[in-house]
Amino acid sequence: MARTPYPTDLSDNQWQIIAPFFPKAVATGRKKTVDTREIVNAIFYINRSGCQWDMLPHDFPNSKTVNHYYNEWRKSGLWKQVNDEMVEAIRLSLDREESPSVAGLGDASENEPN
Repeated sequence: MARTPYPTDLSDNQWQIIAPFFPKAVATGRKKTVDTREIVNAIFYINRSGCQWDMLPHDFPNSKTVNHYYNEWRKSGLWKQVNDEMVEAIRLSLDREESPSVAGLGDASENEPN
């Protein structure tokens, strides 16, 4: 990374964990010119800061490119897969079952005192 990191950037350890989920560059076709980690960092920046796509800082990849990958990964279910597997890994590391066995159901107002 040739820029000053933002607080939302992935650490090397975090990137090592999630990198395998993202598609690798293919040998045929146009050569990929954008670093996947930087695309993910840009998406995390937008998510945390709440800025509009076209206000993404200039040291990230082009906002249209970042938005393209975000939408492609969302539609393919990649973000859900990453989230689900990270939740399972964290739960297992805490000696819990992979999935919660009880969920809070119902309207929150039902639990308020009268």
